[in-house]
Amino acid sequence: MKITVISGTARKKGRTKVAASYIANTYQADLIDLSEFSLPVFNGEEEQFSLENVQQLKAAVKDADAVVLLSPEYHSGMSGALKNALDFLSNEQFVESR
Repeated sequence: MKITVISGTARKKGRTKVAASYIANTYQADLIDLSEFSLPVFNGEEEQFSLENVQQLKAAVKDADAVVLLSPEYHSGMSGALKNALDFLSNEQFVESR
């Protein structure tokens, strides 16, 4: 089973990153750490979708059998970093293609 873990914090030393790293190491999962993985602020413009990191994010999610999302709670919701990353994804990345 191929698992992708997305650490949805912008903090380089936060507890969310520690938890995401632990899960990724324990289950030999791919880790996308949004504190180090640079994504532009989503604006919906077509040229953003051709950026290398956007393509890597989309491929990692599409190729995964499971995606684990971790986020600190900000004002009773997910972090802006995670929300921004999810804005680059669509149902194409979450549909089973097998």
